[in-house]
Amino acid sequence: MADENGLPLEFRITPGQAGEYAPAAELLANQRAEAVIADRGYDADALVAQSESLGAVAVIPPKRNHKPSGVSQKRPLRVTSKPATLRG
Repeated sequence: MADENGLPLEFRITPGQAGEYAPAAELLANQRAEAVIADRGYDADALVAQSESLGAVAVIPPKRNHKPSGVSQKRPLRVTSKPATLRG
């Protein structure tokens, strides 16, 4: 997890074969953010919903094979202004 300047705030070390989704969900728990910015590897309905429950815009491009299931269907592919992504 990084702040609006890209500086690390918190991280998890996981085995190489482990997925990134579960640690990302743990890192987002109990955070406040205006935007959650991630690559398409983090495109999961539960993670997008968790981001939105924080009051954040999920800026996560959809995977090519993603079939949306009721979570925000139109997500931005980029942040147009520099948000204060995390407030401690």
